[in-house]
Amino acid sequence: MEQNSIRYNECLESIQERFRISGKLNDRRGMATALHEIGALYHRQGKYKEAAEFYQRSLMMDKEVLGPNHPTVATDLNDLGLVLQDLGKFDEAKSCIKEALKIDESVYGIMHTIVAKDLNDLGLVLQDLGKFDEAKSCIEEALKIDMFALGHDHPYVARDLNGLGLIMKSVGDMDGAKNNFERALKVFESASILDNKLETEIAKAANNLGLVLRTLSDLEGARMNLERALSIGENVFGPNHPQVALYVNNLALVLQDLNEIGEACKLYRRALEIDKAVYGPDHPNVATDLNNLGLILNTLGDLGSAKNNLERALIIGENIFGPNHPQVAIYLNGLGLVLRNFGNLPTAKALFERALDIDKRVYGSDNIIIATIQYNLGLVLKDLGDTDGAKEKFGRSLLVFQKSLGDNHPSTIQVRNNLRSLSSFTSTNGS
Repeated sequence: MEQNSIRYNECLESIQERFRISGKLNDRRGMATALHEIGALYHRQGKYKEAAEFYQRSLMMDKEVLGPNHPTVATDLNDLGLVLQDLGKFDEAKSCIKEALKIDESVYGIMHTIVAKDLNDLGLVLQDLGKFDEAKSCIEEALKIDMFALGHDHPYVARDLNGLGLIMKSVGDMDGAKNNFERALKVFESASILDNKLETEIAKAANNLGLVLRTLSDLEGARMNLERALSIGENVFGPNHPQVALYVNNLALVLQDLNEIGEACKLYRRALEIDKAVYGPDHPNVATDLNNLGLILNTLGDLGSAKNNLERALIIGENIFGPNHPQVAIYLNGLGLVLRNFGNLPTAKALFERALDIDKRVYGSDNIIIATIQYNLGLVLKDLGDTDGAKEKFGRSLLVFQKSLGDNHPSTIQVRNNLRSLSSFTSTNGS
């Protein structure tokens, strides 16, 4: 932690000194560059509000010096859009990236790889807004441009395939997501023969593939890919890097599914230690770690510790993203699960309903994320004796699970069995 902090402070001081020197020389272009670099440093540290402030200052200065239609202004707008996306300000993020796209199209033409990157970034913001058709269209256009300009085996093409996979995963097209992640991984593997720096991209693609295989219940395939991602991450970054913490966390999810609870719990704790050391206690990555650790502690029956972890995750999430961000919905759902086990059913119900309301605004109604929360809400309604309400939630969830995961997926079977048990109960009571 101390070494990371020293390195970060040294880098910040160096950029701040360049900013001061540029100011003395009245070099406003140099000042804008320094401001942008400070913003990027804050962005990497997860200090999103500070990053946004410095990107905005850089943008204003670059517009003043270079004019509003310069490609550097487009870069400022794109990076500002990405940090606004991290802050959950999706409409503002969309506006910035669309403006960057317009500038880059006018400078480079519509078939340039920089335009393709803008389209990819715009697609992922549109995904966050639940505009999946538009998102898919943007990334497919990016893919077309990059394939035309660079051929089928370029890393930029793999980036686009990865983005397409993420959108398909969001809409529940797990087979389509799997296909795109596999294609992206193959391209990165092929390109890495000439450029060993692509090992980190291989790790990201293997991580994404592992997560979708987990959703498809191919747990051994998921484990293999996530172990590969972790091995590459540790090799490239060392054991205490936040990217390693991400891979540790995701591998723990699969080990938990495989009922290797003790090992999963150790990995969750390891991820939490890494992220706290790197970012401090109030970072969104720390919130994710706390959420996952809380959920496994819930499984182990340590409800008090689980509740503490999940409440802390929720506080961090609300402070960083505000009350209506889909990440906050994840923490509300986790806390609702623990409170249900505590027997605090009214509060659990309220948390699930709030999570559902957030995600419906983001994703629409026909989505696996929403179906999962509806199922959890159905369980609480069942516990509260609201059989009709529970049946309705289970029925809606079942339709989505069948469509996204198939009839024989464990989650589909679980929902179907709960629905049948309620139908049987209703039938018995009525006779």
